[in-house]
Amino acid sequence: MKNKDLNYYEIIIDNDLDEDIVRNSLIREIKNIKIHDSTFENCIFKNINFSDVLFDGVDFVNVIFENCDLSNKVFNERLIKKVNFKNCKLSGTSFVESSLYDVNFDGCNLNFSNFASSKLKNILFNDVNIMESTFYDCKLKNITLENVDFTKSEIFNTSLNDIDFTHSIITNVRFDLKSVKGMIIDSFQLVYLANLLEVKLKD
Repeated sequence: MKNKDLNYYEIIIDNDLDEDIVRNSLIREIKNIKIHDSTFENCIFKNINFSDVLFDGVDFVNVIFENCDLSNKVFNERLIKKVNFKNCKLSGTSFVESSLYDVNFDGCNLNFSNFASSKLKNILFNDVNIMESTFYDCKLKNITLENVDFTKSEIFNTSLNDIDFTHSIITNVRFDLKSVKGMIIDSFQLVYLANLLEVKLKD
Protein backbone atom coordinates (compact mmCIF):
# COMPACT_ATOMS: atom_id res chain seq x y z
CA MET A 1 0.00 0.00 0.00
CA LYS A 2 1.42 3.36 -0.97
CA ASN A 3 1.51 6.20 1.53
CA LYS A 4 0.40 9.21 -0.52
CA ASP A 5 1.86 11.80 1.85
CA LEU A 6 5.34 10.34 1.95
CA ASN A 7 5.46 8.63 -1.43
CA TYR A 8 6.62 5.41 0.27
CA TYR A 9 5.18 1.94 0.06
CA GLU A 10 4.01 0.59 3.42
CA ILE A 11 5.24 -2.96 3.82
CA ILE A 12 5.57 -5.76 6.36
CA ILE A 13 8.73 -7.85 6.20
CA ASP A 14 7.92 -11.40 7.27
CA ASN A 15 10.38 -13.43 5.20
CA ASP A 16 14.16 -13.69 5.40
CA LEU A 17 16.08 -11.32 3.12
CA ASP A 18 19.24 -12.51 1.39
CA GLU A 19 21.19 -10.22 -0.95
CA ASP A 20 18.16 -7.96 -1.40
CA ILE A 21 17.74 -4.22 -1.82
CA VAL A 22 14.72 -2.62 -0.19
CA ARG A 23 13.90 0.89 -1.44
CA ASN A 24 11.29 3.60 -0.88
CA SER A 25 9.46 1.76 1.89
CA LEU A 26 7.71 2.72 5.12
CA ILE A 27 8.24 -0.34 7.29
CA ARG A 28 5.95 -0.69 10.30
CA GLU A 29 6.52 -4.35 11.14
CA ILE A 30 9.34 -6.87 10.87
CA LYS A 31 8.69 -10.35 12.12
CA ASN A 32 11.18 -12.92 13.41
CA ILE A 33 13.57 -13.06 10.44
CA LYS A 34 17.19 -12.94 9.34
CA ILE A 35 18.40 -10.18 7.02
CA HIS A 36 21.61 -11.15 5.23
CA ASP A 37 23.84 -9.13 2.88
CA SER A 38 21.10 -6.63 2.08
CA THR A 39 20.71 -2.86 1.73
CA PHE A 40 17.90 -0.59 2.87
CA GLU A 41 17.75 2.64 0.87
CA ASN A 42 15.29 5.53 1.22
CA CYS A 43 13.32 3.70 3.92
CA ILE A 44 11.55 4.59 7.15
CA PHE A 45 11.27 2.27 10.15
CA LYS A 46 8.66 3.31 12.74
CA ASN A 47 7.90 1.85 16.15
CA ILE A 48 9.70 -1.43 15.50
CA ASN A 49 11.28 -3.72 18.08
CA PHE A 50 14.17 -5.46 16.33
CA SER A 51 14.90 -7.88 19.19
CA ASP A 52 13.90 -10.93 17.11
CA VAL A 53 15.60 -9.72 13.92
CA LEU A 54 19.10 -10.88 13.02
CA PHE A 55 21.17 -8.49 10.90
CA ASP A 56 24.08 -10.03 9.04
CA GLY A 57 25.88 -7.74 6.62
CA VAL A 58 23.23 -5.02 6.26
CA ASP A 59 23.84 -1.45 5.01
CA PHE A 60 21.55 1.55 5.49
CA VAL A 61 21.50 4.57 3.16
CA ASN A 62 19.12 7.51 3.57
CA VAL A 63 17.08 5.79 6.27
CA ILE A 64 15.05 6.98 9.25
CA PHE A 65 14.61 4.94 12.43
CA GLU A 66 11.90 6.46 14.64
CA ASN A 67 10.97 5.08 18.07
CA CYS A 68 12.72 1.79 17.34
CA ASP A 69 14.48 -0.67 19.63
CA LEU A 70 17.83 -1.70 18.14
CA SER A 71 19.43 -2.73 21.42
CA ASN A 72 22.34 -5.16 21.16
CA LYS A 73 22.22 -5.23 17.36
CA VAL A 74 25.51 -5.76 15.51
CA PHE A 75 26.37 -3.43 12.62
CA ASN A 76 30.07 -4.22 12.39
CA GLU A 77 31.97 -3.40 9.19
CA ARG A 78 28.90 -1.81 7.61
CA LEU A 79 27.98 1.44 5.82
CA ILE A 80 25.52 3.68 7.63
CA LYS A 81 25.02 6.82 5.56
CA LYS A 82 22.48 9.64 5.81
CA VAL A 83 20.64 7.88 8.63
CA ASN A 84 18.53 9.53 11.33
CA PHE A 85 17.92 7.72 14.62
CA LYS A 86 15.04 9.45 16.44
CA ASN A 87 14.16 8.43 20.01
CA CYS A 88 15.67 4.99 19.52
CA LYS A 89 17.06 2.44 21.95
CA LEU A 90 20.56 1.47 20.85
CA SER A 91 21.92 0.17 24.14
CA GLY A 92 24.73 -2.31 23.61
CA THR A 93 24.74 -1.79 19.84
CA SER A 94 28.02 -2.50 18.05
CA PHE A 95 29.39 -0.36 15.20
CA VAL A 96 32.91 -1.85 15.22
CA GLU A 97 34.91 -1.00 12.05
CA SER A 98 31.84 0.61 10.47
CA SER A 99 31.60 3.79 8.41
CA LEU A 100 29.03 6.29 9.65
CA TYR A 101 28.55 9.36 7.46
CA ASP A 102 25.93 12.12 7.87
CA VAL A 103 24.21 10.40 10.78
CA ASN A 104 22.01 11.99 13.46
CA PHE A 105 21.36 10.43 16.85
CA ASP A 106 18.51 12.42 18.38
CA GLY A 107 17.07 11.54 21.79
CA CYS A 108 18.65 8.09 21.77
CA ASN A 109 19.98 5.69 24.37
CA LEU A 110 23.43 4.51 23.23
CA ASN A 111 24.69 3.25 26.58
CA PHE A 112 27.22 0.39 26.37
CA SER A 113 27.65 0.88 22.60
CA ASN A 114 30.90 0.10 20.82
CA PHE A 115 32.37 2.28 18.07
CA ALA A 116 35.87 0.77 18.08
CA SER A 117 37.87 1.32 14.87
CA SER A 118 34.94 3.07 13.23
CA LYS A 119 34.90 6.12 10.96
CA LEU A 120 32.46 8.89 11.90
CA LYS A 121 32.00 11.95 9.73
CA ASN A 122 29.33 14.66 9.97
CA ILE A 123 27.67 13.18 13.04
CA LEU A 124 25.20 14.87 15.41
CA PHE A 125 24.65 13.50 18.90
CA ASN A 126 21.71 15.44 20.40
CA ASP A 127 20.12 14.64 23.78
CA VAL A 128 21.92 11.31 23.88
CA ASN A 129 23.00 8.99 26.69
CA ILE A 130 26.15 7.16 25.65
CA MET A 131 27.42 6.06 29.05
CA GLU A 132 29.98 3.28 29.47
CA SER A 133 30.59 3.14 25.73
CA THR A 134 33.78 2.55 23.78
CA PHE A 135 35.56 4.74 21.24
CA TYR A 136 38.89 3.13 20.46
CA ASP A 137 41.03 3.92 17.42
CA CYS A 138 38.22 5.91 15.80
CA LYS A 139 38.50 8.44 12.99
CA LEU A 140 36.30 11.45 13.80
CA LYS A 141 35.48 14.44 11.63
CA ASN A 142 32.88 17.17 12.11
CA ILE A 143 31.27 15.79 15.27
CA THR A 144 28.60 17.90 17.02
CA LEU A 145 27.67 17.18 20.64
CA GLU A 146 24.59 18.68 22.28
CA ASN A 147 23.61 17.46 25.74
CA VAL A 148 25.46 14.16 25.57
CA ASP A 149 26.25 12.04 28.63
CA PHE A 150 29.54 10.14 28.21
CA THR A 151 29.81 9.07 31.87
CA LYS A 152 32.28 6.18 32.38
CA SER A 153 32.94 5.80 28.65
CA GLU A 154 36.38 4.99 27.26
CA ILE A 155 38.02 7.07 24.53
CA PHE A 156 41.47 5.93 23.46
CA ASN A 157 43.68 6.53 20.42
CA THR A 158 40.95 8.75 18.99
CA SER A 159 41.67 12.39 18.18
CA LEU A 160 39.12 14.75 19.75
CA ASN A 161 40.75 17.83 18.26
CA ASP A 162 38.25 20.70 17.85
CA ILE A 163 35.33 18.65 19.19
CA ASP A 164 33.31 20.73 21.65
CA PHE A 165 32.40 18.85 24.86
CA THR A 166 31.22 21.92 26.79
CA HIS A 167 27.57 20.86 26.54
CA SER A 168 28.32 17.26 27.47
CA ILE A 169 28.98 15.25 30.62
CA ILE A 170 32.43 13.64 30.81
CA THR A 171 32.32 12.43 34.41
CA ASN A 172 34.72 9.51 34.95
CA VAL A 173 35.45 9.14 31.25
CA ARG A 174 38.73 7.38 30.62
CA PHE A 175 40.90 9.21 28.05
CA ASP A 176 44.47 8.83 26.90
CA LEU A 177 46.72 11.83 26.39
CA LYS A 178 46.77 11.48 22.62
CA SER A 179 42.99 11.66 22.40
CA VAL A 180 42.40 14.81 24.47
CA LYS A 181 44.82 17.02 22.58
CA GLY A 182 42.84 19.94 21.17
CA MET A 183 39.46 18.92 22.61
CA ILE A 184 37.25 21.79 23.73
CA ILE A 185 36.12 21.79 27.38
CA ASP A 186 35.15 24.37 29.98
CA SER A 187 36.92 25.17 33.24
CA PHE A 188 34.56 22.97 35.27
CA GLN A 189 35.37 19.93 33.12
CA LEU A 190 39.11 20.36 33.54
CA VAL A 191 38.98 18.48 36.83
CA TYR A 192 38.17 15.27 34.94
CA LEU A 193 41.43 15.57 32.99
CA ALA A 194 43.64 16.55 35.92
CA ASN A 195 45.02 13.07 36.61
CA LEU A 196 45.69 12.44 32.95
CA LEU A 197 47.52 15.75 32.58
CA GLU A 198 49.37 15.17 35.85
CA VAL A 199 48.37 18.55 37.20
CA LYS A 200 47.00 19.61 40.57
CA LEU A 201 44.01 21.93 40.71
CA LYS A 202 43.84 24.48 43.48
CA ASP A 203 40.65 26.20 44.57
